[in-house]
Amino acid sequence: MQSKKTGIGAQLFFWALVIFYNWYLFRTIWKQPGHSLLSDGGDGAKNYYNYLYHVLNGKGWMTKGMNYPWGEHAAFTDNQPLLAVPLSYFRETLHLNLNDALAWMNLLIPIGFILSAYFLFRLFGVLKINPFLAAVGALFLVSLAPNTYRMFGHFGLSYTFHLSGSLWFIFAYRRNPKWYLLLALLVLSASSGLLHLYNLAVLIFLSTFIVFAGLLLDDGSIRQRMKCWLPILISVLMGFVLIKSLFAWTDPIQDRPRTPWGTVNYVSTLHDILTSSVSYLGKTFLPLTGEKEPAGLGEGYGYVGVIPIFYLIYFFILMLYRRWRKNEQKWTSTLKEEKILVFAGFLGLFLAMGIPFIWGMEGLLEYTGPFRQFRSLGRMSIIFYFLIGIACIIGMNRWLEDLKERKAPFPQYLLIFAALFLWSNEILSYSFAVQRECDQAPNHYKNFFSRRPEEVEIPSFSKQEYQCIMALPMFCIGSEKSGKEPELGMPERLYQISLKNAIPLVNKLLSRSSWSQEFQLMRIGGLFSDKSKFVLPDQRPILLLSHGEFDAQSGEAAMIKQARFLQYFEGFEIYSLNWNQYLQAEEQQKDSLRNSGNLLLQPPYYLSDTNSTEMLGQGGFNISGKDSFLLFDGKSPLNMGSYECSFWARVNEFDYRMPFGKIMVWNQAGEKIRQEEFTFRTSKSNQDFWFRFHTQLDIDSNVKKVEIWLMNDRGIAADRVNEIQIRSQQQPSLMKKGNQLSYNNFVF
Repeated sequence: MQSKKTGIGAQLFFWALVIFYNWYLFRTIWKQPGHSLLSDGGDGAKNYYNYLYHVLNGKGWMTKGMNYPWGEHAAFTDNQPLLAVPLSYFRETLHLNLNDALAWMNLLIPIGFILSAYFLFRLFGVLKINPFLAAVGALFLVSLAPNTYRMFGHFGLSYTFHLSGSLWFIFAYRRNPKWYLLLALLVLSASSGLLHLYNLAVLIFLSTFIVFAGLLLDDGSIRQRMKCWLPILISVLMGFVLIKSLFAWTDPIQDRPRTPWGTVNYVSTLHDILTSSVSYLGKTFLPLTGEKEPAGLGEGYGYVGVIPIFYLIYFFILMLYRRWRKNEQKWTSTLKEEKILVFAGFLGLFLAMGIPFIWGMEGLLEYTGPFRQFRSLGRMSIIFYFLIGIACIIGMNRWLEDLKERKAPFPQYLLIFAALFLWSNEILSYSFAVQRECDQAPNHYKNFFSRRPEEVEIPSFSKQEYQCIMALPMFCIGSEKSGKEPELGMPERLYQISLKNAIPLVNKLLSRSSWSQEFQLMRIGGLFSDKSKFVLPDQRPILLLSHGEFDAQSGEAAMIKQARFLQYFEGFEIYSLNWNQYLQAEEQQKDSLRNSGNLLLQPPYYLSDTNSTEMLGQGGFNISGKDSFLLFDGKSPLNMGSYECSFWARVNEFDYRMPFGKIMVWNQAGEKIRQEEFTFRTSKSNQDFWFRFHTQLDIDSNVKKVEIWLMNDRGIAADRVNEIQIRSQQQPSLMKKGNQLSYNNFVF
């Protein structure tokens, strides 16, 4: 039994170790929390923006920074509502400015690091680990955790204290079943979901796997085991019920996609688990993966470290030895907790690798209910990482106890010291990388919020005069299901102007967005597209931030034509647009076409379903069940010139998949000289789930044959196509069908 002095000494050692290392990693954040950005572009800039705009200009669960005029629920914006929502209410009481709000968010990351290490230290105390080994092991596991390195973009995913805290409560309850431990587990699971919903999903799977392993492997009768383990699972699931209830109360959006596609596209591989491009030792097991380079910090990254990998090898050798020799000595023993952790860890690994779904059983995902929405299974590798790491510390403690019991000479302890040295070597390689990135945080802040004297200042506009900001070309990325990629630097410019002037954005880069709102935003840039549901709350003009030139046949070109130029800003043009005047001008164009006497300007190549009473009704050519569909086979070449190819397809409304196409061009010698791909994700003209695609096709004297294919993923991305046209760019088409008019295949 350890002495009281040893316990106090170990705690002092733990706190000295963690505080010193935390200061080394995050000293820049601690010194300048309100003047640092861990990232000034990409997802990091987007997540900072959503949090800051909501804290400074919003209140409650709905944030208005993007997706104007509807806004979005804070939980779907990577907004960390556990922090952002309370601060939005206390903003005026606390007199928060931008730098204060930024400091709260930035400091949560190093504080979370300390909490995670502390919870692990307490867990190791429950597991009777040598307190000095527990202090070192707690720091090692948090420092090497894959989630820790998401702090430079996905801040809500960078925390691990919910994992270490839950494991502490779970094993503390196993030893001493008190009700307050279950309550703590419930609160921790629910609150972790309000930092990022993936955190809650990880905890549900983690607790499920541990409970399942405990029911199989723990001591006692099945009734005793169920009495011990099932309350743990129920407590975590109640956290899920709380979050679902909260969303039902606070989320007005009813048409979010429920079944995202691509779940098995983001899974972990052995390459992600056994190698790391950051670690000095990360190439040790590279030959086992068949890859040439170690894994980077991708979606499936879950590198556990060289020592835990060696531990696993040793663990399974012990299992085989004991089965063969049928006896157990001290050095061959394994604790129940150790077996439970290893077994549950491998269940977590199988989930992260997409097993069994990747074995031709993807259809089983349809039965996973709400968990189908957590598309990146590779992120679940954190379960394997933590459970195997904790089991490794337990194994090292067994070796240590065996040496002490046998009163072994000092040289026999060297194996443990060598293992800890190699482990610390990997920690240092990670810490150097993290520390360098953190030291850049003040520079990121200056690049984002400050301008050097020779540069143009971030422009100022009155929020009383302008109601929103819109970027052209129109981009709208929601749930990775539709929308154009933004022009280089466009989102960051929008965030800068929006935060400075407290004016919300129309464009969005959000996930799990409403289908109907998504389609409405996409239509803004479409010519003659139905914009009737994009209703602005008042008459104030829109600030247009424009980059590049636009197709003359686009609604964007028409917007620029109606707008008033204001100024330039770092390669972008800023305009003022009266939205109602633009709609009136577009309606006048429509009336002009409706009153045109010639409504039969049919293009050279035209194919339509003549049985359809409406141009985009239930008719059209059935393509469901077909992986590919030949739209055009130009065995006889078109005349020389430039053509527009366009058609409509009806995509499915259940998941994010959309069809894509290929245009293949052959020359006179029968050689393929060009192949281009297109996607419906960028379509700006849609009617419900019908999408219009168009692209340019250039024909010269060397072209012999043209084929246009529609690639229909597994035959379910789209079910029908209609109104296939190929027309000369110089010759407009104008046709009437039913109660709809088609101008160059724009239907209204």
